[in-house]
Amino acid sequence: MILVRLLFVSMLFAGLAKAQDEALVDPDAASDAEQTQAYRALLHDAARQVSSGREAWLLAKALSFPQAQATAQDSALIAALRERAASTRDSDPLLLRLTIGDTGKHGSAPEPADALHAQLEALDPGNAFNTLAVMSLAPKDYADPIYDQRVQEMAAASHYTSDFLTMTRASYGALARARGLAALPSESDFTTRPSDTAVASVTAVSIAAAWSLPGYQHLIKACDISLFPARADSCRRIAEIMFNDADTLMDRMIAVSLLERTATDPADRVHVQSLQQNADWQLAAFQEISISRPQAAMMISAEEFRYFATMLRRDEIVAMHGLLAAHAVPLQPPAGWKKSE
Repeated sequence: MILVRLLFVSMLFAGLAKAQDEALVDPDAASDAEQTQAYRALLHDAARQVSSGREAWLLAKALSFPQAQATAQDSALIAALRERAASTRDSDPLLLRLTIGDTGKHGSAPEPADALHAQLEALDPGNAFNTLAVMSLAPKDYADPIYDQRVQEMAAASHYTSDFLTMTRASYGALARARGLAALPSESDFTTRPSDTAVASVTAVSIAAAWSLPGYQHLIKACDISLFPARADSCRRIAEIMFNDADTLMDRMIAVSLLERTATDPADRVHVQSLQQNADWQLAAFQEISISRPQAAMMISAEEFRYFATMLRRDEIVAMHGLLAAHAVPLQPPAGWKKSE
């Protein structure tokens, strides 16, 4: 969770990587109590206007957060949201993957992982992320033959699309509707209503970041080639699919790590080292730009808003590259650059 927060909150919104409720209203807010009230009011308004099961699931989770200070009066609303989500779960791959990741179960009783995988494949054909979702249901013995099956399934996929941006778009859309904003971040909304736009943006990222981690650790352990050399080709193919299709920094980092593990000949190793060097350079530059912003500023700047809007309209990699370009930072490091330890 710390890594997710670093990547999806701290680095996206420098100066906003404090407690969530600190970033939800104007700096002139009188008290933490008022900030919490504003946050809860936004969630309640959005919850009463949900337009899909996935919005209902996300808002039920947000209202159940410890920091949301849910009351007994919230129980009926949360129950209704969960019922709405459950009614569409079997037809929505995002909801099905979230259910697997959140509880390790499908509804109230465990079901065979193969059946869940087949269901996901029917809803979202060829997505390697389906296998990653059900991998969390496998035994934690990574020598188990089920992991041979899973890495082969994932390697045979046609593409890789993770859920973080889909969740963030759904969360933002629900929150924006509650405040009469555009369903996707709008420059005109930010110009005329910066406070409402900031509230919806930060809250949407926070909701998605809290619940979007799939079974990365299982994939990494299953692809420990020093222990499981027979999986090398499948794991290399997985790494290539993830790297080519990644739309978040997390997915790109995992992909580069897997490429490094599965590189065999010297030419492959040199290529992967170059990819890792570029990724380290971009991340270091990104962090330097982010932390240069005054920490006292709690509203999203125009630059941060453009980053968020680009992320939702395109993806996080494009948004990061755009931010670096705006600061005249090249995507490759200068000769001799070394990552700080």
